[in-house]
Amino acid sequence: MHTVGFHFDEFPLSRLRLVDGELDAGKLATGEYILEGVTVDDYGNSQSPDRFNHKAGEVLTLTTGGSVREMIVLGHVIANPNTNTDGSWVGSTFFLPGDVYKELTGNTFAMSYAFNVADGKETDTETFLKEYTDSVEPTMNYKSKFTALAGLEGIESTAVLIGGVLALIIGLIGVLNFINAILTSILTRHREFAMLQSVGMTRRQLVTMLCWEGVCYAALTAASSTLLSLGCSLLIVRPMCGQIWFMSYHFIVWPLALILPLLFVLGALVPYIMYHATNKQSIVERLRIAG
Repeated sequence: MHTVGFHFDEFPLSRLRLVDGELDAGKLATGEYILEGVTVDDYGNSQSPDRFNHKAGEVLTLTTGGSVREMIVLGHVIANPNTNTDGSWVGSTFFLPGDVYKELTGNTFAMSYAFNVADGKETDTETFLKEYTDSVEPTMNYKSKFTALAGLEGIESTAVLIGGVLALIIGLIGVLNFINAILTSILTRHREFAMLQSVGMTRRQLVTMLCWEGVCYAALTAASSTLLSLGCSLLIVRPMCGQIWFMSYHFIVWPLALILPLLFVLGALVPYIMYHATNKQSIVERLRIAG
């Protein structure tokens, strides 16, 4: 036998999900048996039995309000400390009939009440609970889907901020690399360009050729970026979202739709600007320097 810290909760027996042992209302009503709550993960899977605080059939010595009582663990049920109790989680959580609970503790009220709301009534219920706990019973508090979502807004903002900054930095690096590649290509091909112009290619035709080369680079970049985005999204982000209960997966298309046209504009504009900025010498001078 041993004494444990405990927290009682009055809860309908029909709402409990049995893990092991038995759910015998008659035995529980005698005041000699008790159910112990065990934790679960985000998807309702119970922890391993070897991690339970007490085994079914074990005799416990429970103390509350100066009184001591020995009770037998009848079984284990799923306990969620965020909905089944007042929010504290000390030692173990136990479940027993309301009459036995009142006899042990002297309390004539339940410390918490969990309920579901019909579809379409969630907003109205949330408004009522907020007004009630703000004005009528300010000592009471509640938790709901909306309070959970509000608590996660900070995580969402942080993720968007970090992701946006990283995307901006990577995008700037990509643009600078593209400019560097075009500039290097133009500078190393002076002799080629001069020879083409010497045999009849006009300046306009040469600039057009360079712009089309830039557009081709942009097209290859767009194709590889799209495939890489889809691959990372489907193979990395979606499985990650499936492992975290408060995350849902959505593939957002508008960033690609916004960036890809800009990429093609840069693909044509950068070669045009770079050529006019670096090719101010005559054909003869460029052929002499290149040779």
